[in-house]
Amino acid sequence: LRLEGMKQGFSCPIPRKCEDESAFVMHSKGLRSPITRKCGDDSDFVDNLDVQEELRRLASRAISRREHRTKSSLLLRPLVSDNFSKRDGFGWSSLPQHMMSSSVESLSSPLSRKLGPPGKFSGSLQGISEELDRLRCCSRTTRIFPNAGWESPLSRSFLFRDRQGSPELKGTLGTNNNPAVGGSGPSHESAGISDLKNHPDYDELIKAFRKSFSAWSEEHRSNMVTKKKMLEQYVSCCIYLKRSPFLKSHLRQFLVCASSSRIDLSGCGVSSKDVTSFICAVAGHGCGLKSEQSYNLQRIRAELGEACLSTINMSKNNLGADGMSAFSKSLIKTDFCGLPSSLDSSLQLTCGLTELNVSANSLGIGGAVALEHLIRSPHCTLKSISVCSNMLADLGCSVLFKSLCENSSVLSFSVSDNGASNCAGISAGEMLEKNSTLQELNLAYNHLRGQGAKRLGAGLALNTSLLKLNLGWNGFGDDAVFMELTRSLPHCKIEVLNLASNRIKMKGAAVLAECLQSKCCIKEVVIDGNQIGQIGARLLYRAIEQAKLTRNDDFMIVLSAKNCGASLTDRNAFDPAEAAGSYKLDMTDSYNRTILMNLMKMSISKVGSFLAIKVQDKETNMNAMLDGVGARICDNGSIETTNWTVLTSTGVNLPILDLLDAQGHPIPLAETWAKMLNKSDKSSSFVLEFVFKNERKPPTENDRLSQSEYNVLYEVFSQLENSSEECIEKMNIVFGSDTFISLEQFNILFNLLNDQSDPSRYLQLSEARVLFVSRCYHKLVEVEERSSLIFKLTNATERSHAESALGSVSLEFSPFNPTGLYILNLADWAEREVLLRLVELKNSLQPREAQLHEFYHVRNRVGGRRERVEDSADLERVWRNCKLDSNRFDFYDGWKIPNEGILELDFVYIKFPASRDSETQNCVLSDKLFEDLISYCRSDDKNANEKISQIRKTSFSFLFTCAQLSALLSVFQGPDVRVEICVIGFSRTVDWYGYKWLIAKLHPREIKIFQHRIGKINLFNDVVAVDYYDLDLERACDRFIMQELLHLASWEPGDNMKDVSYQGADFIVPAGWLKDVPRTGNITLCYCREQTVIEKVFASGSWEDGGSPFHIREDWAPFGPTAWSKFVPKWL
Repeated sequence: LRLEGMKQGFSCPIPRKCEDESAFVMHSKGLRSPITRKCGDDSDFVDNLDVQEELRRLASRAISRREHRTKSSLLLRPLVSDNFSKRDGFGWSSLPQHMMSSSVESLSSPLSRKLGPPGKFSGSLQGISEELDRLRCCSRTTRIFPNAGWESPLSRSFLFRDRQGSPELKGTLGTNNNPAVGGSGPSHESAGISDLKNHPDYDELIKAFRKSFSAWSEEHRSNMVTKKKMLEQYVSCCIYLKRSPFLKSHLRQFLVCASSSRIDLSGCGVSSKDVTSFICAVAGHGCGLKSEQSYNLQRIRAELGEACLSTINMSKNNLGADGMSAFSKSLIKTDFCGLPSSLDSSLQLTCGLTELNVSANSLGIGGAVALEHLIRSPHCTLKSISVCSNMLADLGCSVLFKSLCENSSVLSFSVSDNGASNCAGISAGEMLEKNSTLQELNLAYNHLRGQGAKRLGAGLALNTSLLKLNLGWNGFGDDAVFMELTRSLPHCKIEVLNLASNRIKMKGAAVLAECLQSKCCIKEVVIDGNQIGQIGARLLYRAIEQAKLTRNDDFMIVLSAKNCGASLTDRNAFDPAEAAGSYKLDMTDSYNRTILMNLMKMSISKVGSFLAIKVQDKETNMNAMLDGVGARICDNGSIETTNWTVLTSTGVNLPILDLLDAQGHPIPLAETWAKMLNKSDKSSSFVLEFVFKNERKPPTENDRLSQSEYNVLYEVFSQLENSSEECIEKMNIVFGSDTFISLEQFNILFNLLNDQSDPSRYLQLSEARVLFVSRCYHKLVEVEERSSLIFKLTNATERSHAESALGSVSLEFSPFNPTGLYILNLADWAEREVLLRLVELKNSLQPREAQLHEFYHVRNRVGGRRERVEDSADLERVWRNCKLDSNRFDFYDGWKIPNEGILELDFVYIKFPASRDSETQNCVLSDKLFEDLISYCRSDDKNANEKISQIRKTSFSFLFTCAQLSALLSVFQGPDVRVEICVIGFSRTVDWYGYKWLIAKLHPREIKIFQHRIGKINLFNDVVAVDYYDLDLERACDRFIMQELLHLASWEPGDNMKDVSYQGADFIVPAGWLKDVPRTGNITLCYCREQTVIEKVFASGSWEDGGSPFHIREDWAPFGPTAWSKFVPKWL
């Protein structure tokens, strides 16, 4: 039997050969001592024989290490006497000194101690003597010293007390002998409590102590006899069934440990008869046992005040169907190893088996049927059942799920890796509808797809108790199955959801993100191993932030998104960060409804708007769609999405979200729409068409990383073990095209990456630092500080890499002076960021464009109807001369930026400086700085591009005057360079009223190039309209200027148009032109004003009362006197 036990990996009660120089016998179960227990557990010794065996082993080990094979009679005799007063019975003083050498200094005794750093022998005679003294004392005083820590041979907290807990005894003995509480500790000459002779109440204490110990010792011996008979009972059951009692060691280990409630029989090769003999012996009846002479394990533990058996681990034993059947019958027969009915019923409830693990036993369908009988038993006390990896197949899993329909005791059920599919999924859905007690369900590593998964989702929506659900490795994908499952999440109470490795893509992540924002109970989501890409992961992280706003500030969803393909980008996927475009959505599809919900939230938040909406090819009311019941922004910033509707042309409000029937079941949206639209075909599609305009604006001080996004970066940057690739992956997820970061957040995160205390990690994170600085360059809220980000990189090589990653286009772009020519590669992320910033600036100029449109197009002005940008791209003020892949391209609302291609355009910033601007941030370039700039431009060691680049960078921080620009023009000769200087200064000239006379310094060819890039419509200013004009009426911008001159001439007194020539001949403008200007011909003229008109226009902007957009800004503040320049003729 002992040899058999050793083959099974169990230790036997005889010393064995050590495999190394410093440890007990090693095997797969860890270190075990000769008394069949794992080292380091919390069990207590209750048998004197255990201590004797251990002491013999230690002594024999001390001898064998020196190859002294002689077994001294001194070592073989019992070393612990039954009489506590015989303190000199150890006999260690007679051992040879060489036997007490350092050969045993590394032997850590497994006796009731946790093996920690201090748990080693001192390697001397004194150390071993003290250890043996401790063993003797602790074996005698287990009940007297209940708080013993057993951390090391010399650091026990011996808190003595008598059976009644006498306060006179408590702590007294330990105070004098225990080093852990300030005592001197026992020596090899005296042990335990011999140092108390000087105590004034020494005699009384010793008498009380011996009396208390004597009573305990008698009870202790009785208990040991009972437990030994329990072991003998198990042996009898094995003999009756003709089986080897090789589980005796496990039962003995359980009996020894008073606090243990678990018996682990994992991987023991248990057969059906083995488990029958074991269960019958534990319960005390069956296998030929006589009830009046048998012992019940639970009764013994309960009477001793010890933990009762509640858990049996039978995994990895190959029980098979027969073994499970025998096991099930044994448990039912023994009332789940509970107490006899004769005992108190309230005590019986705490003594039944509550946890059963029979995983990896090849149970098959027969085993599932046997387990079903166990679950259906009216006396079932099981709370946790695990039947993983048992080849139950679809039918076996279905049988188990049906057995749980009426069970009210099981709280946790694990059936992973069993090949469950459609039939099991349907049964699981029915079980979830009926079961109101199950809290945890593990269905991982199965094949739950199709109708089975749909039925599971339907049942989940009606369940009221399930808190944890594991659906990992089932391969749902993004199809209707996963969509059905996510629909049920807002209606259940699940807090932990595992969806790992289910082939979920970006669409599924978007639907899940929308679900998390609803008022569901989910607190933890695992989405590992699903290729959701950057957009999907970003949607989930933002959903977490939105969920926090929707519920409360303390609520936080924990998201695990490892190996989710953060480097992947689906170019055709919906990205809320770049939501502009044309949409055609089938509203019966969950993903399409998710897209619509995201767009509606953006519209409510004023970052987007709907255009040209149609439902079923009929136009509908856009405002009604956005103002449906419940569509609002809450005070905490969250968006309420309950009961949003789409209003059709017939006045029918179609819901966007699923409605619920009387029983709480979600009604399919197609069925609801078919009923409301009086359609008989419930499976038909309902298409919603519209154009969405993304109204992104430049960042403000409130635009920064959300708390959840910041936490993601902070966590990955601060963990020392994370590599540069892991940091880059999280950056790709967090930084979307609409993400911004504050300087404060940047500094904190960058310092984590730039920590030089660990040189190896500092070198490893070099790539992450470069990318982080590059990404934040265009994302910084404090735009004026972004040039300093690159200099945060102290390494010159890293700075060079960052500048190379950004490119010259990024480095020469600034929102303070964006006017210029751009040639952008849309596939390059840095140049794409520049384009996004240009789109934001164009949107920020909408108020100015609206002011100009209201003044020139809405009012009744002479000269005929003013044409719009839609009629001619020549009238575009901001986004000019645009080409996409060398083809003409007109910017329009709702334009979706393509993912590749070359975009070329002239961007014109049409806001001009005002007095208050020049007094604060945008200061005029000082004479000293201008002299330095002139000197730089005149130097011969710099080429023209470098000089122009320096002028542009200067314009980011300072305003020019017309005189300064004139001086710069005189330095250069090339036409392209001179035109570029005028382009740079167009919106950065403080005295911009004189700018048109500065342009006159250009050559005619240069003027044409400049007018083409900036646009004649932007150069025309009715405040300083006095000038010579040469207009081609075939061009829309020239017709616009002619119409405005006619309007001014009709209102202002005097003869305003002089030297008029049309088609080369003298011409008098006919009255018919006041209604409509012809679209052909070339006209030249000089527009003049009387002095009184000039003074009136100088004061109010125009002769009429309407003013002028070139006199008053869009915020109704005057531009101020700084707009005037000495370049303006004095008479004007």
